Amino acid sequence: MNIFEFSYTNGCFMDSNIIYKFQSKGGKCIASYKPVGAPREEAVEKEVPESFREKIEEAMKKYQVRKWNGFQKSNPHVLDGDSFQLFVKFEEGEGIHASGYMEWPKYYREFVKEIATIYAEEFGIN
Repeated sequence: MNIFEFSYTNGCFMDSNIIYKFQSKGGKCIASYKPVGAPREEAVEKEVPESFREKIEEAMKKYQVRKWNGFQKSNPHVLDGDSFQLFVKFEEGEGIHASGYMEWPKYYREFVKEIATIYAEEFGIN
């Protein structure tokens, strides 16, 4: 996995989204985190160990995230709901694109919880 970008909204107010990013470039692993309520400019970025990437990949495998590719569902009956977006690019050129508005792929909530834990441990988030 070269790129991992996962964001979701947690409410209907300004900057209500949470953004998790990871990128491998130039032999370095860089991760960033934007918490709910903070503007994008205040995202925290840092170099992380290779094991960080492995944890994300394990979570993706555990919750069958590759099967999410092409998921694009929206509930037209909800006006002030939550949404998510996922973009992953693998070394071999494959990728995952998924998004939803008040519609979620299988194991979505479990995946969110595990990704939040992985980032919380690395970034010292309570």
